[in-house]
Amino acid sequence: MNRLKLLIASSVIVLLPGCALWDAYFMAKFDTLEYGLTNKIRTLSELAAEDCKNPEISRENFEGIYFTSIELRNFTQYIPNNVDANKLANNLVEL
Repeated sequence: MNRLKLLIASSVIVLLPGCALWDAYFMAKFDTLEYGLTNKIRTLSELAAEDCKNPEISRENFEGIYFTSIELRNFTQYIPNNVDANKLANNLVEL
């Protein structure tokens, strides 16, 4: 009986890290750089909303947001199975 418990315990110890590794590998369905660029665009837009009354600062803010949008579009363009993110990035650049 003790050998059976030892076998079960050692199997659990060996298999759990493998399962955790499997989950970690397949868990993220998005690219962290895409998320970072999208979050940067969102943050720049939030901060730029305060400066809408000043045309010069608004132009600078717009250029920064536009540059980051193009960066996101170019990043998503050639990643396989990433059509939805690329469409979103294209729409963001057009906007």
